[in-house]
Parts: sequence; structure tokens; C-alpha cells
Amino acid sequence: MQESSEEKKQLEEERQSQLTGIDSAILSEYERIYEARNGMSVVALEGSGCGACGGFVPPQIVSELKANKGPHRCESCGRFLYFDSE
Repeated sequence: MQESSEEKKQLEEERQSQLTGIDSAILSEYERIYEARNGMSVVALEGSGCGACGGFVPPQIVSELKANKGPHRCESCGRFLYFDSE
């Protein structure tokens, strides 16, 4: 149990270091979605759909995700989307 607590603390510190430089409005939305969606606030695009809810993502948004122009959110569930090139 002690190791788990220490690991959680380390992961939280790592997470906080990654958050520096992110727009506060986007971060606020991320945190809200994180809480509402059980920690699943960022999902990969799957074809032309959201990787979480399967909602349709318009072709223009798909193109922008592929070009790393964002952030973009699913119109159905609100999660942030990203394009996984692998």
C-alpha cells in the first residue's frame, strides 16, 4: 500500500509538471471533463469517430487533428480528441 501511495504521489507530480504552459480555460475544461468522465478526458480519434462514444467527427476537424491543429472536442461527449498516427 505504501508503494502505491508513493507511486500515486510521483505520478501526480509528473502530471503537474506537464500542465505548465497550458491555457487556463482549456485546463479548466479538461479538469471538469476528467471528473465527469472518470478520468477519461482525452481520447484518440478512431476513423472519423470519437474513441470514447463513437460520435461522428466532421472531416474538417479530422484534418485539423491530423495536422495537430487544435484542441478539438467531441461534439457528442465533450472529450478532447487527438490523432494517433500509429
